[in-house]
Amino acid sequence: RTVISAAGNVDHDKFVEMILESHFGNSQTRSTLNLSTPLPNVDALTVVNGRGLQQAHICLGARTFGYSDRRRYALALLDIIFGGGMGSRLFQNIREKYGFAYSVFSFSDLMSETGVFGAYIGCDKEKIDDSIRLLENELEKMKNGDISDVEVQQAKSQLRGNLIIGLESSSRRMKKNGETEIFGREHQSLSEIVDVVNSVSKDDVEKLVQELFTLTNTS
Repeated sequence: RTVISAAGNVDHDKFVEMILESHFGNSQTRSTLNLSTPLPNVDALTVVNGRGLQQAHICLGARTFGYSDRRRYALALLDIIFGGGMGSRLFQNIREKYGFAYSVFSFSDLMSETGVFGAYIGCDKEKIDDSIRLLENELEKMKNGDISDVEVQQAKSQLRGNLIIGLESSSRRMKKNGETEIFGREHQSLSEIVDVVNSVSKDDVEKLVQELFTLTNTS
């Protein structure tokens, strides 16, 4: 039930021998790990925890699909467009245009059969409602087809750059290989991944927003 990943100047046979002798008693047994677990239904919820602070920390999100879903590349583009950096909609609107937030960004995290996509806002307590309203407005605009071809192409360029830079790091290669193995995915080359990223359309991103977010589904 363990995946061990290594990247760099590694002799595969020697590495396997070292791991088996040091930690697994030279056992050659390999079992198939079934990660399938029924997911409970989760209703929308709101949690408020007040501690007398001047700054409010807001997190809104929705459940997504798992790591193996091909739509994860559309999700990665949506993440960049929505709140992934200084050129994103949330940063430009909530922080730069109105100055409501100290920090604002979106995030995604995928596991075996489920995941999460959401946004974080750090703002003054007096700007909570205004900040949430602006965030919801951006979601509604994207759901209604407001995403431009230019935004999608810029997001693709940023994602491709991140992929290339990531493969320059041995630790990131190690993490990617381990994740791919433990989730039972086929290992893909950089060019194969880039081809999939390039195939994602503006309609794919807009459809994903509609699937993931309604204002009554955020939590």
